[in-house]
Amino acid sequence: MLNVPLLGVELDPQNNLYYWTVTADGKTSPLLDKAGEKVPVSGYTPEVSVDAEGFWTVNGERLNDAEGDPIEANDGESCLFKDIARDANGNLSLTLGDGKVITLPIQQVLNLTLSTAINTTVVDPTVPATIEYELHGEHAAEALVGIAEAEGVEIVLDRKQQRITVTFPTGFDDGYMIAMAYDMQEHTVLRPVFFTKATSDRIEIRTAEELVQFAENVNAGTGAQVFLSLHMGEEFAPDYCRRAEGMCRWLQEEGFRTIADVSVKAVEQFGQPDLVRLARRLGLWALRVDYGLSWDEIAALACELPVVLNASTTPPEQAARIARSSPLAMALHNFYPRPETGADDGFFRERTRAIQQVGLKVLAFVPGDGELRGPVCEGLPTLERHRGLPPSACFADLLIRFGADGAFVGDPGISPREESRIERFCRDGVLELPARLDEAYVGLYDRVFTCRPDSPARLIRFAESREYSCDGDRVAPHRCIRRIRGSITVDNEGYGRYSGEVQLVREDLPADSRVNVVGQVWDSHLLLADCVANGGRFALTRD
Repeated sequence: MLNVPLLGVELDPQNNLYYWTVTADGKTSPLLDKAGEKVPVSGYTPEVSVDAEGFWTVNGERLNDAEGDPIEANDGESCLFKDIARDANGNLSLTLGDGKVITLPIQQVLNLTLSTAINTTVVDPTVPATIEYELHGEHAAEALVGIAEAEGVEIVLDRKQQRITVTFPTGFDDGYMIAMAYDMQEHTVLRPVFFTKATSDRIEIRTAEELVQFAENVNAGTGAQVFLSLHMGEEFAPDYCRRAEGMCRWLQEEGFRTIADVSVKAVEQFGQPDLVRLARRLGLWALRVDYGLSWDEIAALACELPVVLNASTTPPEQAARIARSSPLAMALHNFYPRPETGADDGFFRERTRAIQQVGLKVLAFVPGDGELRGPVCEGLPTLERHRGLPPSACFADLLIRFGADGAFVGDPGISPREESRIERFCRDGVLELPARLDEAYVGLYDRVFTCRPDSPARLIRFAESREYSCDGDRVAPHRCIRRIRGSITVDNEGYGRYSGEVQLVREDLPADSRVNVVGQVWDSHLLLADCVANGGRFALTRD
């Protein structure tokens, strides 16, 4: 039987403090220091290691099991820890026997943490940087915080708000500061922050046009973004790495910015020591980080290259942390190949809004309408409501009604017609609604209309239709039938001076002897009826 010690914490009801515990052979007891005293969690962190003979030690003393025998550290995956390390902020990283890394925030006698990365990129030097700080440890209450040194920047320290404001002089290129905490017990903590002005323009997705220019930029080298996944197990083959590297290098040469979905599996597959060197080998612009990485690791990675968070699973507080680490960070929702598993409307809106509020752009996926990606081949949307619908309708829906900042087509194939619709929306702000019109009204095709700014929720009123509607204009009653959602209607002579006004119905309405039904938006693109905002521009098309 393998004797593996388990470290934990336990509340002492007598003083309401937590203490470290050790469990061996199913028996849990307090972890004692050399003086035989219980080790408080709020005090120092016990030093766990393996001695020269291969036995577990705590604070230099061998750890014994329930029988009083020392516990041997086994090799391989049965080993409890392979490595133990601390980072600059006093966090403890434990590498388990199976390779999993656990990062624990620990409280020392005194610890000072800052809300920014050690290496901070300054995108706009005219805007002051605000750094929040926190004190931890048993002597934190009486500790003093100050700025030990600063060069190339100006510092204002607000001890009451626990905030540091950094301003950058005209002509700023780089600088640094060193924050210091002293607890009057001869414990001093120094935290440096190095500021560097961004060497290139900030990459920021402000409009759909900035993101979706694929039609014009396929070989133009203007930086269109491409998303790919490097850890899909079903795609692994003997030549997978060679083909993937060739594709990534080609994309880089053609001027694309490649965002790769990665995990620790990808690092192992490509035989690289870490994700940064994997990105450099493949010529990747950004990494979308998935499972297998701690938030400390992701924050450190964000200081090296652009990081794209998983918008569907990242807690907003962690998104805020990464946003402070990198001005190039953004978030991207999951895609869902299996039907019925896509995101619900409410979840998407809530999660997207929460991440945007901390300063990150949020993107998502729409399905394709050509070749579909395996192994399921039923589309790769983020929202379940978009499965099987045209990409252009889903794209507009994501941006207009759900507030996304941009979107990728998840599947390999998108038809030229749908691509052109997306392009027109991005370039001109015009939504194309494919529709069937009666022969007498084909003149409505391909004209750009405006939704009246006072249109009610149930109707789109064509502002331009008033140009040819007039009092006494004869529009004879015809097909005065029930108006279902997506119906295109014209008021007939029964409405007097409103005769000739054109409307698009957003919800089912009863038949009206004064209203002619002259056309119908295609069912496949009916979603767009909800995307035409008051004052928005749209066009009816034949196909």
